[in-house]
Amino acid sequence: FAPTLLGQWVLQQVSGGHLRVTAQRVGGPLWAPWLQGADVRLPGVDAAAGRAGVSVAGVDLAHRTLRLNVAVADATVDLKLKDLLTSEKGQANAPSNGWNVVLNRVDVQRTRVNVDGSGVNIPNGRFLITPGEHGALAVRGQTPDGELNANVTGKAGNVFVLDLDADARVINHYWRGVMGGRITGRYVLGGGPVRGDLKVTNASIRVPQAHFVTVRNISGTATQRGNVISLNLSGRGWDGPVAA
Repeated sequence: FAPTLLGQWVLQQVSGGHLRVTAQRVGGPLWAPWLQGADVRLPGVDAAAGRAGVSVAGVDLAHRTLRLNVAVADATVDLKLKDLLTSEKGQANAPSNGWNVVLNRVDVQRTRVNVDGSGVNIPNGRFLITPGEHGALAVRGQTPDGELNANVTGKAGNVFVLDLDADARVINHYWRGVMGGRITGRYVLGGGPVRGDLKVTNASIRVPQAHFVTVRNISGTATQRGNVISLNLSGRGWDGPVAA
């Protein structure tokens, strides 16, 4: 009965500084509390959820590791990435209690995420997140230049695998002129530098400095390892094949 009796008091203790957490109701057992009508605000994040809960999946005393299951339903999350990333940098050297928290399972139902990427050179977007196959999260959304979809799977150690399927026109955020095509592949976030392996198919580009030239049937690969991005593309230009 502790969450029901003391939940609101605990939320008041958690809230402070740049973090505010409120809820209409708190309940559940001590090892699996839940919030109903929850609202979370911190730099870069404004989230409201009809219901949110966390449960202990396992405790490893030898390695001081806590494994948690997280469930969220009927939520709307607004992300302002510039504020979020700045806040994370400022908290990078915060003292730790020596325990590691690892996400064991994430269950998201009927949740919308709105991304504001201004100031960090990331496309804005609106995304709907629903349960996918084999425990993955299905992310379906739209950017100003085209659709962006992904199936997200969590791995041990807070590592996330994103299987992407996107309209190639999303690249117009960085380089104007892309007229069509698909981008598919996989990104791995966490556990080290960002790793990405992508495939480009049936794309076309209108050359910005020469609009009368369109390169068609573009295909090839793109890889990212940390800050190093490599492209290997080929297509058909105005008067023959083009490779880059």
